[in-house]
Formats: sequence, C-alpha cells, structure tokens
Amino acid sequence: MLLAGCGGGDEDNKPDDAKFKTAALVTTNQISQIGQDLGATLRQARRSSDAALAKQFSGLASRTRASVAKLKALHPPHSARQEVAALTAALSTGADDLAAITSAVRTSDAKAAGAATKTLVGDHSPPIKKANDALKAELRRPD
Repeated sequence: MLLAGCGGGDEDNKPDDAKFKTAALVTTNQISQIGQDLGATLRQARRSSDAALAKQFSGLASRTRASVAKLKALHPPHSARQEVAALTAALSTGADDLAAITSAVRTSDAKAAGAATKTLVGDHSPPIKKANDALKAELRRPD
C-alpha cells in the first residue's frame, strides 16, 4: 500500500504516442523523399559522370542510414512496433544496396553497379515502400 502513490505504475513507462507519431511521420516522409530522389538519380544516370553519380548515391545511402538511426531511436507503442521493425530492416538492406552502388560507381564497374541497382530496385525497394506505407497507415489510425 505504501507504493500506491509513488508513480511506479504502467503509465510512467508508456511511450509518448504523440511524440512517436510526430517523429515517425517526419521519418516516413523523409523515406518517401529518398525514394523519389533515387528515381530521379536513376533517370539521370546516363547523363551523369561517375563522380557525380557516386556523390548522389553516397548521399542517398547516408540519408537512408540516418533514417534507419531515427527509426531505431523511436519508442513506438506496441501497435506500431512490428511496422517500425519491418521498415528498419528493409531500409537497412536498401542502405547496403546504395553503398554497393556507390562503391561500384566509384570504381567505374558498370556491371556491379547495374547488378546492385537491379537488386535495389527489383528486390529491395518494394518491401521498403510496403513497410513505409504500413507504418504511415498505422500513424493515421485514431488513438
């Protein structure tokens, strides 16, 4: 009975849902922008130098890793943990692909760059989009 008023209940450990939703929404929007920027980079690739492409892909990889770090720093409520975990995993794989593309472009290895790009676009981008959309849907659910 002495501990009843000491503030040790579950409410003290609950994630701040409003803070989570705000931070997660910002991050999911940034991830969507990375996808749009990737598309633009790929469309312009034939007209760009290797140095310019390497800089663009390196920047995309850095932004993607920063988004992964932001997701890992979130404290999602139970209802969103699965979506955050799925997006974090998919995005980490995409960041690895972007790093592989960057490395291949820096060494002018068109074959490796093409293979890494094909893997990113064909295999890994769809799960990123799906996970990002799922988290956005979870964020839109009423409390």
